[in-house]
Amino acid sequence: MAITDNRTANRDYLLPDQDNDLQDDVLRLISALSAIDADINDLFTSVAGRALLSHSHSFEDIPGLQDALDGKSAVGHTHALGGLSDVDVTGAAAGQFLKRVLSGWVPASIAISDVQALQTALNARLVITGPNGAANLPAGTTAQRPTEAMLGQARFNTSTGFFEIWNGSAWNSVDISAALLKSENLSDLPDKLAALNNLGLANRQVPAGSIVSVIGTAAPAGFIKANGSLLSRTTYADLWDFAQACGAIVSDASWSAANFGCFSTGDESTTFRIPDLRGTFDRGWDDGRGLDSGRAIGTYQDSDNKSHSHGINDPGHAHSVYDPGHNHGVNDPGHQHTYARSGYGGYNINSAPPYGTVNITQSEYTDWSGGAGTGIWLNAAGTGIGIYGAGTGISTQASGAAEARPRNVALLKCIKY
Repeated sequence: MAITDNRTANRDYLLPDQDNDLQDDVLRLISALSAIDADINDLFTSVAGRALLSHSHSFEDIPGLQDALDGKSAVGHTHALGGLSDVDVTGAAAGQFLKRVLSGWVPASIAISDVQALQTALNARLVITGPNGAANLPAGTTAQRPTEAMLGQARFNTSTGFFEIWNGSAWNSVDISAALLKSENLSDLPDKLAALNNLGLANRQVPAGSIVSVIGTAAPAGFIKANGSLLSRTTYADLWDFAQACGAIVSDASWSAANFGCFSTGDESTTFRIPDLRGTFDRGWDDGRGLDSGRAIGTYQDSDNKSHSHGINDPGHAHSVYDPGHNHGVNDPGHQHTYARSGYGGYNINSAPPYGTVNITQSEYTDWSGGAGTGIWLNAAGTGIGIYGAGTGISTQASGAAEARPRNVALLKCIKY
């Protein structure tokens, strides 16, 4: 049967495995224990020859240490230049340097010629730096120009008032007044747009009048808050140029009459007013589409709701009735009935005995009373019944807050100047 050869990760000791025969694993354990015993014996042997973790040594325990220390200087010692065997400081003056001469060092003043190629290097550069960090260039009249100079050498021409540079064959004047100043950060460019075009950046700049939303309480560089402020036409010249050309500029009085999204002409002389976009939402100008007709660009529109219906809560209601009772008066003028009879009566005299007896035969009469109206009527009378008023309980359900608004996040509106 094959043996699964498990071993320890570090020392490679043999390990048993559940899939191995017991006899095989016993032999593997015996081998492992023997190897462990040998390693431990080596460890003890090695440790026995080592010093304790905490121990000390005397100088005498370290061969040669004391002799080496005896040849060293004490801690904190000093040396004078004159104490050095190859230095002679006799007659040294303040400001001098040590100069190597033959096999020793002597005091000397350094000359340009003492530094190899220094003169050549200085000839190609500014020779002297002034006390305030300014370069002291050579100066002179036009007549005093050197007839020969190094390429790029500069001087100030006192006749023309310009600096000039040797181009290898002639002196060229440089009008420093026309140069850009680093401290101005290119704000002194006479034509910034042309410069951007030359750099291929004209289409990447943010034009004046652009509106941006910022998460923060301060406007970024090149922008100001769109808060309706009055601005100087000269300080913000680019924005004033845009305001005049944008088609959304009104008088200051008209601006105050719900034209807060426009520019105003300010004091009509030196100032102009920017839009005030605080606390409002943007809406695209209708521009003939018909969704928001009649609006001029930059005009303000107050909040409103679209016409809609509200649900009504009607719990139902009842009225109570009051009935005090009432009487009717009777008017009876009296009346008569007509009387009529019908029928007949008769008699006969017997001719036989008893003679003279009279037999009266009476026929039936019908009597009746003729019909007649009584003439009685009831006088009109109010019932006195009343219905008590009762509240309906109907209420219109409230909806909304103090204004109409969609979900939103408060951002700072800024305008590029």
